[in-house]
Amino acid sequence: MESAHLPLRRNRNYELAWFGEAISGLGDIVFTTSVVLWVGAIIVKGHLAPAAVSGVLIAAMVDATTVTLAHPVVVEQREPEAETATESHSG
Repeated sequence: MESAHLPLRRNRNYELAWFGEAISGLGDIVFTTSVVLWVGAIIVKGHLAPAAVSGVLIAAMVDATTVTLAHPVVVEQREPEAETATESHSG
């Protein structure tokens, strides 16, 4: 329980979550960039390349937006279950 009273910058769980999100964000950027280069330079050549690259970027944006918007809903749905399980074991 002591970690709950620490400032965020010293809380190990917060630091691990922040570092994991940073690595995940970097991975997303590298993946999207490589797919854009792959599609634009190798898969589609000629006058359709800009449209194909735009499609890739729109798909990446839609994916990131839906995951970002849906994430709080999933967390809200799981919290009461975790609290109920903790209460039943403690008392």
